[in-house]
Amino acid sequence: MKDKQIFQLHADICQALTHPIRLEIIDNLRRGEKSVSQLAEALQAAQGTVSRHLSVMHHKGCVASRQAVPDAY
Repeated sequence: MKDKQIFQLHADICQALTHPIRLEIIDNLRRGEKSVSQLAEALQAAQGTVSRHLSVMHHKGCVASRQAVPDAY
């Protein structure tokens, strides 16, 4: 990878983490995988707000997402 590409990647990640809620999200996720609603409850924030921040972080490659597996009956 060229130096300019590495610098751009670093800048993108830094830009994605410039909001306090996003830093709180990272802190919560380091303890394990959580759903949007679990994160919203832990951060005492609206689910839409958390979802919007996760979307920014996902777009910049800071977090990955997956569909929840439904509980078996």
